[in-house]
Amino acid sequence: MGSNPTLSATLRDLPMKLLDAVRKKFKLASTTKARNMIKNGFVQVNGKAVSRPDTEINLKDELTLLDHADRRPKQLPFEVFFEDSSILVTCKPAGISVEEFHKKIRNHVPVVLTHRLDQKVSGVMVFAKSAAAEKKLEASWSKNDKIYVALVEGEPPKPEGKIESYLVENKALKVYSSEQGPGAKLAISHYKVLKRERRNIYRVEVRLQTGRKNQIRVHMSDLGCPIVGDVKYGAATRMQGRIALHACQLGFHHPVSRKWMTFTSKAPF
Repeated sequence: MGSNPTLSATLRDLPMKLLDAVRKKFKLASTTKARNMIKNGFVQVNGKAVSRPDTEINLKDELTLLDHADRRPKQLPFEVFFEDSSILVTCKPAGISVEEFHKKIRNHVPVVLTHRLDQKVSGVMVFAKSAAAEKKLEASWSKNDKIYVALVEGEPPKPEGKIESYLVENKALKVYSSEQGPGAKLAISHYKVLKRERRNIYRVEVRLQTGRKNQIRVHMSDLGCPIVGDVKYGAATRMQGRIALHACQLGFHHPVSRKWMTFTSKAPF
């Protein structure tokens, strides 16, 4: 879309599907391109982003096609560590799902969700601004540097170590370590004790070699040191709206320049 200004058009020959309306009003020959524009948040209906191509449009609705450099408030309601035409790096707060956080960001910036953090976990996240950037980020995700900080109950058996197990998820959506078998996924975590915070509470750093659902939470629990506030995995303590786990560092290759980039965020506990 280059540096074209924001385009607007009032539709007069509807009702019709949003996908068809976008193709017609903005003269897009490619259905795939129009669909991606909608899904990636570049299309607004009456000033609000709509991500479903099959949305019904009414006669009086106004379409807006946003450029990458679309006007938006100088003060965004979330912290931005880095942003260019391909990616946006920010920090997700605890207590909000990645879907909700994604929607919040897309009210201001058209982005695509590329990875996940648990609702009760905070930390650094990178969002793509195009399908091509999303594909490249996902393809290299296993090579990224992913470091977390956690407060755990109990002293780990060694100052540092490696935890390796196969993870499966039961019908109650709880992940647990099991033997290798159908549906089981290999998970590897490396931990290091940073310091003793107070009686029976230790601050640890965890570097992910793999990135499975609830991996750190399960592995710390397996170690006999559940994360503070993580009652689901055996913690005795509770925290309001979160557990004491924070994605403090994320390193990856930029999807276009291939330059290695590292972003850090201090744990809020």
